[in-house]
Order: sequence, then C-alpha cells, then structure tokens
Amino acid sequence: MAKIVLSGIGVTGIYGSVGGSTFQNTSAGLIVRNKGMRVQTAVYDFSGINLWRVTSIGRWQQLTLDQKESWNLWAGAWTKQNRFGQNKKMTGFNWFDSINYQRNNLGLSFLLTPPIHELPQAPPNFNMVFTPTAFLATTSGSFDYTNNALIFWSTPPTIRSGSSQRQIMRKIMTVQVDPAGPIDLTSHWQVATKYNWADKSSWGNANIFMWFQSVKRSNGIATSLFQKRANVITGQAGIGSMIVENTFIVA
Repeated sequence: MAKIVLSGIGVTGIYGSVGGSTFQNTSAGLIVRNKGMRVQTAVYDFSGINLWRVTSIGRWQQLTLDQKESWNLWAGAWTKQNRFGQNKKMTGFNWFDSINYQRNNLGLSFLLTPPIHELPQAPPNFNMVFTPTAFLATTSGSFDYTNNALIFWSTPPTIRSGSSQRQIMRKIMTVQVDPAGPIDLTSHWQVATKYNWADKSSWGNANIFMWFQSVKRSNGIATSLFQKRANVITGQAGIGSMIVENTFIVA
C-alpha cells in the first residue's frame, strides 16, 4: 500500500508500493522502482512414495507392543543385505517396512509379525537382446516362480559409468509367472525412462544398464542386484551384446 502526502501545493511525497512499483523519496527527487519478481519453486510429485510411507507408518503404529517387540528382536537377529550388496543393521520398523513394501509390490497382504528368515532363490542368468522394435531379456536355467518373483531395473541410454548410474536407474517391471520365453521389457522401459525405443538409432554410442533381483513371496526378502550392460550400437543388428557378466553391485 502507498501513502500519498498532500500539501497546499499538491503531492509532496509518496511512500510504499502500488502493484509492482515502489515509490521512494531521494535526494534526486521522487523515484519509482520495480519490485523484484519471486521465482516459483518447482513442485515435484512424490505422492507415490509418500503414500507408501504413510501407509507403512500407519500400519506400524497399529501394531501391539508385543508385535513391535517381536520385530525389534527379529531385527537384532538378522542383518539385511541391501540391493547394492551392503550389509545393513536394521530396526524392527525398517524390516517391517522393507518386507511389506516388497509384498505390496507383489499384491500380497501385510505381514504383522516377522516371517521365517529364508533367502530367495538367486536370479537365473539373463541376457539383454535388442531388436529394432523391442528390448528383450532372455533367461537360461530354471527359476521357481511359484515361491519367488523377479524385479527388473534399468537406465535410459547413457554414457555414465560407475556408481553414478544409480542416479538414473528406474524400476521397470516385476515378473511373477514363468514367461516361457523372452521377456518383453519394451513398453515398461519406455514408461519408466521416458524414451521411445523406436528412436534407438539416434542414441549414439551409449549403453543401457539393466539390473535384476529376486524376491521371496513368503517373507518379502530380496537379493542384491545383478548387473548387465549392453551397447546401443552393438544391439542395432538385432542381438544385444552382453558385455558384463552377472555380478553383484557393490558400493
């Protein structure tokens, strides 16, 4: 708001602001300055993450004291290996959250008490296969899909190396039944990375990294990530050249 000072000779002063202008009396006389513009900070949508966190915390708070204590005792007995191969000491809530996050991803119910600690089956060997129209994964060896599931992660085309790849890795899909053939990752990969597979010829000498892990249905415990890497140019002929053998990702 501006304050206007009047005298017998008219307006002798204006103080304050009107709209985007600020009035000031200086030794040079009355001047007008434009007010600075405030930059609106971008608002990001973390609703999916927040929704799970709110659900998980809410379920934990609904547990009885005996149930919480059983989770805390269970956490004291077992160390968790995270998806990057690091051994982590977890709290009871951490385990409750991790296990039920994986089970929720598989469409299974919440576990209110600690399950039997049993590791999932190791993932089978996979190769990446590129065709002009599809991004596929082929498997060799048997895998028990009845009691386990597979989770695939990937990156967009990238020239990154080392741990910086983690900053752009995205969960692609979860496979819960035996595919009985190559697994078509194309549509899921496109949704997760915002890239169109049809544009593959324009990506240059980039790599696509893929990780996969298995998770046990009964207890929601998952393995660390196994890694594959294929070069986009190598894959243009139809077969994705698998450059890195199955390895655990370590910090």
